[in-house]
Amino acid sequence: MPGYDDLAAVYDVFAHDYDHDRWLTRLLEAAGTPAEGRGRRVLDVGCGTGASFVPLQRRGWEVSACDLAPGMVAAARAKVDQPHRVFAADMRRLPDAGEVELVTCMDDALNHLLGDDDVLDAFHGVRRALAPGGTFVFDVNTRHTYATAFSASEDFAVGEHRFAWTGEGEDASGPDRYAATVEAVTPDGRVRRARHLQRHHDPHRLAALLRAAGLEPVSVLGQRTGCRIERRADQARHTKTVLIAVAR
Repeated sequence: MPGYDDLAAVYDVFAHDYDHDRWLTRLLEAAGTPAEGRGRRVLDVGCGTGASFVPLQRRGWEVSACDLAPGMVAAARAKVDQPHRVFAADMRRLPDAGEVELVTCMDDALNHLLGDDDVLDAFHGVRRALAPGGTFVFDVNTRHTYATAFSASEDFAVGEHRFAWTGEGEDASGPDRYAATVEAVTPDGRVRRARHLQRHHDPHRLAALLRAAGLEPVSVLGQRTGCRIERRADQARHTKTVLIAVAR
C-alpha cells in the first residue's frame, strides 16, 4: 500500500494509454449487462485512481468505489460528483455500502491477494454487496503475463515524466508469486516507486471459490492486448483471464 500511495499522483500518467471505456464496454457486453446504467448501481473494488469507474459514471451508473491505498482514494474522489461514495477499504473486509447490481474489480487487483482465504473473504464481501442476480466482473493475470511482463524490464517516457518497469520474475516469498517494480521520475526530479507483489490464481480454483461464496461463475474469458476478448481462455496465449459470475 505505501508504494501505491507514493505512485498515486502519477498513476494516471503511467496508465495514460489504458482504454477503460472500450474495455468495460466489451466486458459488460460479454456479461450481458447493458453499458448504459440508467441509475443502476455499481461498486468498483480496487478502484485505483478511478479510471476504471469513470466510463460507467459517464453512462449513468451510480458509482461507489473503494481502494486500500488512501492516496489512490484521494485521486479517485476528484473524479466523482459525490466524493463520500469513494472510500478506503480492504477488499477482504468490504463494508456495507448498499446493495448494487454490478461489482467490478479491474486491472488485476485481485492478484494482490496472496492466499485462497483472502480471495474467499473478498468474494464473500462481493456477494453481500450484490443484489440477487447481480453481476461480478473481474480480471486476473495469466501465466503468460507473469512469464513475460513480470520477467522483463522497460524504460519509457510520457511527456516529461520518466518511468521504469522492472520485472523481478518469481518471488521467493511463496509459490506462484511474482514481483515487479515501477519507478517514476516526475518533471521536478522527484522519484516515486511502487512494488507489485502478486500471485497467479488458477481460474478453476477461482471458480470453486466463487461458488463457495454464493456466486455462480458463468463465463471464463481470455483477453489479449488491445481489449480483445475471446471466449476460450488460454493461459499460454492471453494476457488476462476475465471471470464473470452472478449472485445466487
